[in-house]
Amino acid sequence: MTSARRILGGAFFLALVLLVVESQETPRWRQSQNHGLEGPIHTQLDITRKLQPDPRGKDHTLPLREGRAWLAFDSNGQVTEDGTVDESGNITTLVRRKYDSARRETESVLTDAGKTTRYRVERDKDSAEEQDVRTFADGKLLSRIVSSSDPGSGSGESKVFNGEGELIHHSIDHRDVHIQEQRATGREGKFLIHALVRYDDDRNMIESTLYDAQGRVVSDLSLKDGVLTSWWQDPKCDCTNVAGFGRAGDSTVFYMTTKEGILRKTVQHHKGRRTNSEIDDEELYDENDHLLERIAYIYERDSHGNWTKRTSLILDIKTNNMVPVREDTRVLTYY
Repeated sequence: MTSARRILGGAFFLALVLLVVESQETPRWRQSQNHGLEGPIHTQLDITRKLQPDPRGKDHTLPLREGRAWLAFDSNGQVTEDGTVDESGNITTLVRRKYDSARRETESVLTDAGKTTRYRVERDKDSAEEQDVRTFADGKLLSRIVSSSDPGSGSGESKVFNGEGELIHHSIDHRDVHIQEQRATGREGKFLIHALVRYDDDRNMIESTLYDAQGRVVSDLSLKDGVLTSWWQDPKCDCTNVAGFGRAGDSTVFYMTTKEGILRKTVQHHKGRRTNSEIDDEELYDENDHLLERIAYIYERDSHGNWTKRTSLILDIKTNNMVPVREDTRVLTYY
């Protein structure tokens, strides 16, 4: 695979993340880079101010970009605090985190509206092949996750139990050069998802398929060179499917189906940046390539390239004007 192209996740990912082109060396501040920040960052305070109402009203698809309002990092880029703030910049919800020598989270303290909850993580097993992790809230067992993986076969399994020991989520995964597959069930074995993503020899996504509980195909998106070539969805499946393709330093394209069986395409432009973590604009199109929505972002940046002011604008389809709806001011400190 060329360094200029990376493939987007599959239908079963909870978040759509463009894979980053990796270098030979891991940057010291890699964790802070995962939050879209560059350099030896210490703290971030993002204060949001609303400018005008959203011209789309309540019926829209594209969300405005939002991140964590308050973040604090240690000298290695590990998050030690995160939280929310009000319009005056006062922290309203705060989480403080602690880690062990292997940089795994061991404790966190959540303060919200004057109430404090203490979380503790215990690991009976924690290796590349096996994990058994329990989380406690104020001393009471909250959840237990037992997982295993076989690097040789590319298979893995994960079970999530609640504090009463009830199995609430069970997933089985398999991945190799050409396939990424997941099957998941919930409480009492209730079917949740069976999804399969296929790749070509260059790891370009070529198909995203969803199955029902009986193994029948209910949704399928096929691509070639990042362009959708065919798609089909059972109108009774009550499901959504997604496939995407990214060109590092240029743009990212998503093809999505709605539960009603309607196809939509989203195009994100991020010229000069490796991923879609920070975009210049985002456009939503219907099946006939008619523009439905558009959001644009204007940035002011510091010497590290991090934005310190961001203005969000949304297209008013009726007037064809871009309306400024929000302004984010970000105060950054560095080590």
